[in-house]
Amino acid sequence: METLFAVIILMIAITVTFSTTQSNLSYSFATRDQAIATNLAEEALEYIRNVRDSNAIAGQNWIDDPPSGSPDIAAKLFNCLDKVCYVDIRQRKITECSPGGCPPIRAKSNGFYGYNSSSEWSNTRFVRSVTVSKIANREIAVAVNVAWNSGTIQRRFTLSEHLFDWKF
Repeated sequence: METLFAVIILMIAITVTFSTTQSNLSYSFATRDQAIATNLAEEALEYIRNVRDSNAIAGQNWIDDPPSGSPDIAAKLFNCLDKVCYVDIRQRKITECSPGGCPPIRAKSNGFYGYNSSSEWSNTRFVRSVTVSKIANREIAVAVNVAWNSGTIQRRFTLSEHLFDWKF
């Protein structure tokens, strides 16, 4: 009888240990994915800020419709106003998403993320979208959304900020 109780207690201890280990692994994967999503959202927002600042420093229009054929990057922001777009920082592009949604972000084995179509890059589970809305003459709202699947659960991280034309 004592041996049976000892075996039962040992089995309970092993089950609890494995259950705790499995839970900790799940939490660590979720934390890793949340950190990646946060960094991808912040990267896109920083790029939008850089577009605004670069245009202002160059004396170009910060957001409004630029003259036809203008090389300034405000055209990229203007083309994305009130639309869902994706931002490719490595290629310095802001592109409207297709009606089916934005493409997944791709990753290279060295840890870089982007939209490169080379065979060295593979799709990730992350999809980033950016929406730029004109609030007032000198104000825009930028919302960056990163979505991914974690098992059967759809996860989402959104970062938003209001940016102003500081050069007037």
